[in-house]
Formats: sequence, C-alpha cells, structure tokens
Amino acid sequence: MRKRIMTSLAVLPLAISGGTVSAEGKPEGGEGTNLVKLDPISVPIIESDRLAGALRITVVLDATDPAAAARLGDRQPEIREAAMAATLEFARLHASGFRPVNAELLDHDLKAALGSVDPGIARVLITEVSAKSA
Repeated sequence: MRKRIMTSLAVLPLAISGGTVSAEGKPEGGEGTNLVKLDPISVPIIESDRLAGALRITVVLDATDPAAAARLGDRQPEIREAAMAATLEFARLHASGFRPVNAELLDHDLKAALGSVDPGIARVLITEVSAKSA
C-alpha cells in the first residue's frame, strides 16, 4: 500500500517584526516583537474507529504587547493543552491524510480555544501544517 502525504505550509514573516523567538519560546530583541513559539503538536486522525493518520502543526502566538508575550511564555503548558485539545477536535471532525488541511478553519478553531485561555493572544500564526495517512 502506498502512503500519501498531504502538506500545506505557511511561511511566517519573522523578519518583518524585526525579532526572533528564543528556544524557550520567549521573544528576543527588536521593538514590536511579541511572538511566542509553541512546540510542534501532533495528534492522531481517527476515522471509523481506526487510526487513519496524523495531523502535525507548528504554531507561533502573536501577543498583544510585550507583557502579554512574557505571560504567554510562562503559561505555555496551559496554552499547549488548549491547543492540543482544539487540534485533536479539528482532526476528528475535519482532517484526513488524503486531502489538504483547511488551515483557515484550523486557525479559527485555535484562536477561539487559545483566546479563552489568555486574552493577550492577538493572533495564532500557523507556520506549518501537515496531514499524513497511516
């Protein structure tokens, strides 16, 4: 059986904001840098009670201000938990290893879930998304 990989990539323009994100996910340098990177998330795609593949995403949070970015860096376990729950629900309802991922809908779901955890999240930036069949 031949495996199929469907991948969609979004490029995050970090250079525009004039800064980078540290390995710990906290913003570094540059004025106007309010980005917090989360560790990659991978959740199973379940179809008809069987493992059908995996959905993988990488997310960067755009905080409303530097204080919110620092707070988000400290609250990463809570934020990651909400992101994983939203991604798992999205995978259950909308993902397949045989069709492209609807990144716009995933972005909407993540923004709603993470916004309820901390109002300091201005945007959820999906920097990478892929769905792979099992």
